Amino acid sequence: MLALRRLRLIQMRTFATTSTLSSLASAPSAKAAPDDVQPKTRGRKKYPTRRPYISLERPREWRRPLAPGVLPVYDEALRLIFDDSRRIQREAQALQAQLESGELQSEEAKRERKRLDVQHTL
Repeated sequence: MLALRRLRLIQMRTFATTSTLSSLASAPSAKAAPDDVQPKTRGRKKYPTRRPYISLERPREWRRPLAPGVLPVYDEALRLIFDDSRRIQREAQALQAQLESGELQSEEAKRERKRLDVQHTL
C-alpha cells in the first residue's frame, strides 16, 4: 500500500510538471510585461523626501562624521584645521584693529583690506 502511494505521488508530480511546462511555453514571457506596472510595496506608502531648509539665517549644525578616537589621524587633522582657523581669526582681528586705528597707510592698507575681504567670504 505504501508503494502504491509513492507511485501515485510520482505520477502526480510528473503530470503537474509537464502541464506547468506546457502552460509556461504558451504564456507570454515575463520580460514582455508593460513598463507602467509599479513594483509591489507590500502595503507601505511612499512619502516624498523633503530636504531641510538651510540658509544663512538657519544654518545646519556641523556633525562630526566619525566619533573621537575611531580614527586618530582624522582627530589630528581636525585639531590642525581648528588651530589654523583660530590663528587666522586672531590675525584678522589684529589686522582689523590696525586698519581702524590708522596704523596702515595707502597701498599696504588696500592690500590688507583685500585680504580681510577674502577671509570673510570663505
